[in-house]
Amino acid sequence: MTCFPGSTPKGKIFLFRSAFVAFSLLAFLTLADQAQDTGWVRQFGPASYHSGMAVAVDTRGSYGAGYVGGNSPGQIHNGGGIGDALTRGHEAARGERWSRQFGTAPADVANGVAADSSGVYVTGYTLGAFPEQAKAGVQNTFVARLQASGPPPPFLSEGGVVNNASYAPHPAPVSPGSIAAVFGTNLNDGSTVPSSFFGPDGKLATTLGGASVTVNGIPAPLFYSTPFQLGIQIPFELGGQSTAQVVVTTGGQSSAPRTVNLDTVAPGIFTTSQQGIGRAVALHQDGVSLISGQNPARLGEVITLFATGLGATSPPLGTGEASAGQPTLSSPTVFIGGLPVLAEFSGTAPGYAGLNQINVRIPANGATGPDVPVVLAVGGKQSNPVVLPIAP
Repeated sequence: MTCFPGSTPKGKIFLFRSAFVAFSLLAFLTLADQAQDTGWVRQFGPASYHSGMAVAVDTRGSYGAGYVGGNSPGQIHNGGGIGDALTRGHEAARGERWSRQFGTAPADVANGVAADSSGVYVTGYTLGAFPEQAKAGVQNTFVARLQASGPPPPFLSEGGVVNNASYAPHPAPVSPGSIAAVFGTNLNDGSTVPSSFFGPDGKLATTLGGASVTVNGIPAPLFYSTPFQLGIQIPFELGGQSTAQVVVTTGGQSSAPRTVNLDTVAPGIFTTSQQGIGRAVALHQDGVSLISGQNPARLGEVITLFATGLGATSPPLGTGEASAGQPTLSSPTVFIGGLPVLAEFSGTAPGYAGLNQINVRIPANGATGPDVPVVLAVGGKQSNPVVLPIAP
């Protein structure tokens, strides 16, 4: 990941709102034949509440449908209440052929399934709203067509495009040029690619781990790529727009679009927790040493904070281009221990795309302690509150 020195891809599991591939540990499918009472039995899923509700067969095998309330291996449960709808295909000789678990945040149940040569069809009810669908009343019926072979398409979590530094939840906006995190499932080819690269054109790659992303149809540079999370740059070309549609494509399949809100600035400070809370990622005046509890900042010292979402630069910087340290058009104010301090420099971090750095002097008469509060304000917008250890 190219966000800031020493960074790694953030696995913010609890933000996922997605469709998953799984079934129930104690739910089962059974096929009987004339030679014996039970030809085969398949038992599968997580150790949580679950149920099989319907079954269908065709020449390829059998299909079960029902619901699941927990995590399957390598996946995360989506729904509340009862859980997620699911279906699973089996062949008698080879066992599981494919699985699809999907749902909305509230709850979903699949209670009917059918199959033909074009796919598998599932019906049931939901307490939420699927992508691009509207909810009416408390409980709605759904019908879904699933592919009977091959990997499932990528799925973007509801509200799953957020500032990669602050992790401010949707509907909080992101800004053009900033680094955003995209959450979901099946977002790439199954690999984990922790960092990106600049191509011969001097721009950050737009395909990583088999995944590509468009924002309002514009290819987005990628910083890292995992099956559950991607790091992208919101294109500068979207300046002046209030919303955008994000689509992930992998293996020739594209996700349903998700809407993300945009603003001119949407500041976020990177933290060592990589959750948008806790200690800020910051360097001492030497520009090398990381500020830590064992090596705190000092009163009167000029430190460097790392952020994203501070807006346009002068001169302008292209989407995906490595920075040469261009200053931002707007200069932020940093509140350290409640005292406002103007940044001595605010711009893009040299050699990076989408990453901002702010050089600011800690007030000589400011607060000290292991967790002095710090917040950044620019263009009337505030960042996530963070802390820094400061000593006299």
